[in-house]
Amino acid sequence: MVAAAVILPEKFRHRKLKDSKQLLPELRQEIYDELVSRDDIIWSIGVVDSFEIDQINILRATHKAMRFALEGLCGPPDHVLIDGLPVSPFPLPQTAIIDGDCISLSIAAASVIAKVTRDRLMREFCARFPSIVSASTKVTAPNFTSSNFMNTGLVRSIADLSSRWRNRFSRSN
Repeated sequence: MVAAAVILPEKFRHRKLKDSKQLLPELRQEIYDELVSRDDIIWSIGVVDSFEIDQINILRATHKAMRFALEGLCGPPDHVLIDGLPVSPFPLPQTAIIDGDCISLSIAAASVIAKVTRDRLMREFCARFPSIVSASTKVTAPNFTSSNFMNTGLVRSIADLSSRWRNRFSRSN
């Protein structure tokens, strides 16, 4: 599970930015590159690996990834916009917005950063373990639950990849 926290400049505008699921992969990558290269955009990601998802469930893992992403920022924001339903308990004031990635540029930017990061993580996993996952297979999170891999000897490797990615991607001013 990958979540992102993004703080955009006050008058930020973008003609192509929208829900990451509505963008072609090439355009999503282009927008990602633009977002993460700008000095005036503060961002961080949070990653929860499949083993923890299996232990606490996908919803709690999503909320935990959100908290990790917020912790990676240079300081806590005054208020958080959340895509979807309210998160309780949550450490900061929040506004939950159903389909928020279609309404808020901040949520859309977080959606793009999280999706591209997740896709990179999955490609890295596929490259590292080609005998288990074909690179031509579309990799989705449900395919990577720990029960699929408990007998393969990859438990430590998957956890290592997740923690490395959790710590590798953020920029806080």
